[in-house]
Amino acid sequence: MRRKNTTSKMMKGYIIGALLLLMKKRNFSEISIGEITDKAGVNRSTYYRNFHSKEEIIETFFCNILEQTITELPADDNLTLQEYLAHVFKVFYSYKDDILCIHQNKLSHLLLSALNSYFLVSTDTVNESFIERLPLYYHTGGIFNNFILWFDCNMEPAPEIFAEVAAKICLPNARPVLLHPKNFTTNPVRP
Repeated sequence: MRRKNTTSKMMKGYIIGALLLLMKKRNFSEISIGEITDKAGVNRSTYYRNFHSKEEIIETFFCNILEQTITELPADDNLTLQEYLAHVFKVFYSYKDDILCIHQNKLSHLLLSALNSYFLVSTDTVNESFIERLPLYYHTGGIFNNFILWFDCNMEPAPEIFAEVAAKICLPNARPVLLHPKNFTTNPVRP
């Protein structure tokens, strides 16, 4: 059945969902575009209008999680780093099965692409010098590697424990990049 009266965002969601369902049964490299579009209930032209590759589908999935992280962030002016990290890890944890399937298919590197496009494109890094851009690139790489370690450990420990440990090892003035500065205090951990 082909879908009608849908938005581009909905179509992308159907395609993402279809690929993730197929990946739970078969290896990513074995899945064809035709299988994805059949499972999603969309035309091939819809796929090509929205994506250039199967990898871009996974990257968009990660971008959607990052966007959800922001939109569902508590509007607390006194949010600590640990509370922020717990929120981020809980959102990612809610997609545990899909993320671990992606990780098992050796596609976790696409999270770095999503982080880079989210952080680096959403900020004005183009006009900044190497020295001004370095902290953002450094930060993004650190976030990525923490996620990879967590995925390697089957997303254990629980998000709250991971957030507590991560907050303790951060520098005292660490601030999350995904937040607007007014929503974050520089106190990394509440007593």
